Amino acid sequence: TLQSALIALSRDRLGLTRVRYTTATGNFASRRLAVKCGLAEVAAWGVLMPRRRVSVADVLARVRCAHRKVTGGRRHRHAVGLAAQKSETPCVLSCHSAPEELTVFARRHSQPFLLQSYWKAYDFTADNVDELLTTHEPPLVLRRPEDGSIRSFSWAYEQRNSLGLTWFATVYAGEISDTLLHLEAQLQRAEEAHADSAVLMYSPNLEPELYR
Repeated sequence: TLQSALIALSRDRLGLTRVRYTTATGNFASRRLAVKCGLAEVAAWGVLMPRRRVSVADVLARVRCAHRKVTGGRRHRHAVGLAAQKSETPCVLSCHSAPEELTVFARRHSQPFLLQSYWKAYDFTADNVDELLTTHEPPLVLRRPEDGSIRSFSWAYEQRNSLGLTWFATVYAGEISDTLLHLEAQLQRAEEAHADSAVLMYSPNLEPELYR
């Protein structure tokens, strides 16, 4: 097939060490083709992509409601700043720290890949983070109160086309409460940016809790 020929060209003629292919989990024809071409799954993300007739404000209200259920009704603040929070209430901060700080987080949590924009994956390296920060919104970071290290973070990319403005946000969090906190904060930013729609990505391990 054409795809197999392109992979052979990349490997044998161009000397590339890896070919990366990203597709939807439910696209079985695409996944079968990838297997036939000798590709194997290395990472996966859950995707929340509401239909365009559902407004960003509606999605925000639903996520906010789910977050309150998980946290027992406690309200969480969304602040912009740099100081680590010492209170018991988690607070998402706008982060202007060095890319190395995010790569330290990646090593701690065995997170090898970034997922940016729409179906674009990058290695989680300081150079790539530095480059992507030039096109993405500043990351939102949740820090550990005991030492100020990053506990979870999210960031977003704006894409404008004939359908309007879409807010693509990726959450890197291992707990349902942190994930909902970041989703709420990113949807709040999307609403403030007057986005017409949002695509939200997160750990697929949390889907049973997100959709229960």
